[in-house]
Amino acid sequence: MARRTSFVKQDDEFVTTASVSPRVTVPSVVMVDGVPDSELAKSTGPTMAGLLPLASRPPTRAQNLQVIYLAVAFAVLFTAFNVAQTFLTTLHATSGFASLGMVYGTFAVGSLIAPALGPYFGVKRALFCSSIAYVVFVAAAQESTPSWLLLLASAWEGLSGGLMWIFQGVWLALITEQGGSPGYFSGLFFTIFSFNGVAGNAIALIALLNDVDIATLLWMLFVIGAIGSVMIYFMADVKGSERVLQDKRSVSDILRTVRDAMSDPNVWLLSGYFSVQGVGLSFSFGNYPTLLQGDKPLVCGVFLCYGVASCVAAFVSGKVFDKVGARPIVILHVILVIFNFVMIFALTTGGGDSSFSNMPARKALFALGGAVFGVIDNLSNSINNMTIIELFSANSAPLFAGYRFVFCIGFTIAAALSMGLGTITMMVFTFLWLCMAAVCYFWLRIRISNEVTLKALQRAAAPDTPGGFDDAVASSPLPSAPSRTVSGEIELEEV
Repeated sequence: MARRTSFVKQDDEFVTTASVSPRVTVPSVVMVDGVPDSELAKSTGPTMAGLLPLASRPPTRAQNLQVIYLAVAFAVLFTAFNVAQTFLTTLHATSGFASLGMVYGTFAVGSLIAPALGPYFGVKRALFCSSIAYVVFVAAAQESTPSWLLLLASAWEGLSGGLMWIFQGVWLALITEQGGSPGYFSGLFFTIFSFNGVAGNAIALIALLNDVDIATLLWMLFVIGAIGSVMIYFMADVKGSERVLQDKRSVSDILRTVRDAMSDPNVWLLSGYFSVQGVGLSFSFGNYPTLLQGDKPLVCGVFLCYGVASCVAAFVSGKVFDKVGARPIVILHVILVIFNFVMIFALTTGGGDSSFSNMPARKALFALGGAVFGVIDNLSNSINNMTIIELFSANSAPLFAGYRFVFCIGFTIAAALSMGLGTITMMVFTFLWLCMAAVCYFWLRIRISNEVTLKALQRAAAPDTPGGFDDAVASSPLPSAPSRTVSGEIELEEV
């Protein structure tokens, strides 16, 4: 005989009725402050708190303005930083890769200690203080800068970058707590943020085509970066940021918290994508520019295409993630990497072919490659950020620290290997790493789906709970949310 038990939860009160049916389902209608949340109803992702996904309310105008302001400030700051970073391996032939490795190696360390520094800075002040190091790095990127000074500036920027991006992630998670979805706010932020690649490379391209020397260009970028830093200084604090100030723990406690958060088998599987983001970014900003043979206007043109494509990808990926999840994004990521690497192989081995030796055609293909890399890097970034906020929002701070640490380790390893290995070898290495990460990500989604089903069955059976299934439902630790109503039915076969 089959038994169907329907239930409705209004805050902490349950009402249940019994009927007959042969299958098992999970909650189907979710109400937040009386508003149906169709996205939540379709989602199968659990939070760290329990079975049901994180509920959301429609984003408010104030939330949108806060996210837009911070995204614009970051875009202005990184307009300067990313262009300077792009020129490192062409301006500093011997120390460029070492500088990139230093940036992301120390970034890994900064990501781990950032949560311990948060209570002494607060979210807003942490973002501002770390932005200063980005501005200094732009000044240090000058071709005349001694290698030791460039590496010192790189180390400071890396440590500060760990602090900045950890608290950017925390800031975005705090915004999402007030309403809206992870995909919506991540997509909004990174769509605007990605315009830094368009603006920075457009400025650089126009300057170089008008015979502005590279030193003057870098000083122009230094001023632009300083404006972005000042904008961050004047940003408003996000609601809930006071919790960061109250969370005073030692570095050892923070490291233990990060270790515990990263010890979750589900996070192990996601870590493959954390690392592949760093490996891919190392190829885009390290290996790819070296193929352009020191043609600085071409470098700017290629990364202008990178920026435009990245903006489009950021906008689309957020909407796709909210509607159909991350699987199609991961599949597209792999396909685009295959396409780009095949094209690069043709470009680097077809020098004797007249079609490839034709300069306009060659430049057009390199520009196309830059655009595809813009999409690739944004997809990996979106997958990681949205998945953390979707599945692990209750534990986001230590997980963002672990994410940035693993990401930077991947970048550092790839940058170190690039100093001794050729471009083709690095393409093979990057592709194999991506395949491993994609398999792990799909395994993660299968595990999550199985865990949801298992929790539903365990709650439905509840053999040791006095009063049977209805009391089991009433005592289940469902995640809490303001004025939350959940209705649906769980049906099970009784023997």
